[in-house]
Amino acid sequence: MKRCLVAITKKNFQNSISTKKIDVKVNLSTELEGLTVAQKKDLKQIVGDTIVDEVRESSRKKTSSVTGRAFPKLSKEYRAIKRSAGGVGQPNLRLTGNMLDSLGSNTNRANGVSVTIPEHQAGKSFNHIKGDTLPKRQFLPDKGQAFKKEIMKAINQKVRDFKKTLKK
Repeated sequence: MKRCLVAITKKNFQNSISTKKIDVKVNLSTELEGLTVAQKKDLKQIVGDTIVDEVRESSRKKTSSVTGRAFPKLSKEYRAIKRSAGGVGQPNLRLTGNMLDSLGSNTNRANGVSVTIPEHQAGKSFNHIKGDTLPKRQFLPDKGQAFKKEIMKAINQKVRDFKKTLKK
């Protein structure tokens, strides 16, 4: 059987990060070639779900889904605030859970998928991604970036696995 080569790389990403809009676009044009409409939808959903799951898992581990490095520790003051609000005193991006819970994927793009944060959570997300008014805890890639190697491998593996099921 011919090996299915998949190479989703940094070049496939077009990210828009602002206080009003968080949109990580993944161009899947090459991977979608030759697929039926239903298969395209399924593949885009798989890629979107993989990204969302991997970002949440990295956050749970208190590491950046972009750099792979540990998030900066919480200040003593903020750790106390977070604990008093019922959270854990860890830098896991979950005071209320609203920001990461709002992370979702949009499969309606013709040539790929977008991973988005709704506008009501965009400001908070922007500040974590950029590190301008908060310590930088980058959970989504900025312009010109992609996800860490392990997440890119997971995305590519999911695409390969999906394409293998089509050959049966």
